[in-house]
Amino acid sequence: MSAPTMAYSLYHSVLVAVHTKDNPTDEEWSGYVDFGRKQMGKYTSSLVISEGGGPTRPSAGR
Repeated sequence: MSAPTMAYSLYHSVLVAVHTKDNPTDEEWSGYVDFGRKQMGKYTSSLVISEGGGPTRPSAGR
């Protein structure tokens, strides 16, 4: 099993996501999207920190 490529959390009213240099897997990205939807209304802004990784085009379109 490989190390995670992203982490996310709700910090006060900010949705925070952190990416490594590698793109997240489809499962990681889906988990993030689902988490964000479940937290809707609890955050007023988001912060993304990335070493270069990001969702693939198919993942981002979900």
